Amino acid sequence: MPQPIRTKDGRWKIDCREKGVRVRKQGFPTAASARRWLRSQITGDSEPTLPDQIEEYLTYSERMGKRASTLRSDRQRLTIFAGWAAKADVTDVSEIDAASMRQWMDYYFENAPFTVRYHRKQTNPRATWEKYRQNLSAFFNWCVQRGMMDLSPLAGKPGKEFRTRQQKKLPRVLSQDESTAILGFFDSLGSTMISTFFRLLLYTGMRLGEALQLEWSDIDARRVLVQHRTKSRKPRSIPLAANLGAWLRQLRDETPDHTLVFENGSRGPAYSETYWWQLLRKATDHLKIPPARLHDLRHTFGAELARRNVHIRTIQLLMGHEDINSTLIYLNFQPEHFQEAIASLDFESTLTNLVDQDKPS
Repeated sequence: MPQPIRTKDGRWKIDCREKGVRVRKQGFPTAASARRWLRSQITGDSEPTLPDQIEEYLTYSERMGKRASTLRSDRQRLTIFAGWAAKADVTDVSEIDAASMRQWMDYYFENAPFTVRYHRKQTNPRATWEKYRQNLSAFFNWCVQRGMMDLSPLAGKPGKEFRTRQQKKLPRVLSQDESTAILGFFDSLGSTMISTFFRLLLYTGMRLGEALQLEWSDIDARRVLVQHRTKSRKPRSIPLAANLGAWLRQLRDETPDHTLVFENGSRGPAYSETYWWQLLRKATDHLKIPPARLHDLRHTFGAELARRNVHIRTIQLLMGHEDINSTLIYLNFQPEHFQEAIASLDFESTLTNLVDQDKPS
């Protein structure tokens, strides 16, 4: 395909012959937009608009196995961005540059309250801006790979101006008393499935999606095999705790015909992700303890292992972390380790013994 030509004013033009006909047009903001226009002239297809490009990206993400809940969040954020782009008369992704991103950033912070509708009452606009920036960065990178734009405005040093520095918070970890109280609350509901579900999260550190897709064939008398919807797409084996094993056997006796451990009877998960999240919120409200997320039960699992001096590599394998840096954060919950580490140092014992041996009898 003929390549676009850069003009003196920094823009791009097309000047070539296709099938004996001269094709000319100039004023393109990027080479990518020029190539796409030429491709549309050759194939006869209409030029895709920004919403079309976003939809194609979301379809690609779904095909690559991105979780449904993540896709919903991506779609919400990118749809809001597309709505701003329509108002700003930006019809194609190739027209987006650093100046456009600054306009979008100004619009975002002027209208930040709209994010409350989509982020569970999270009203900190700087925190939600970072989520939008990450979504747009992934979308732009995908567009660059497919020749839709020449360079992502969020890439490299210039793109750092759009980052908002956030103080990284330690994850919420339940205390022993909180964990016991929450399990007691769920036991009082009289549902074996609910009691088993929350024990599974606490005793295995499984993610919510992994737990909902767990099958009975993945469990035996000694271990739980986590192999569905894992973040790293790699299976991992977790030894079965005695307390959890007893509840799983009781649930199995009550649901002998189910394929999934937590099944609705029609080979689907028993409840939605939102249901389990709301159930945990109901428990913390009833017990008058600070709110916790379902993912905080996973953090509690990792922090409790670290508190018991389990080797960091073992914790990494049990939790299925691709990068050990994700596991190291659980050591931050154990300040007593610093005291123990210093108390164990002794550089003088050998020297003292040598001195004692040299003393005359």
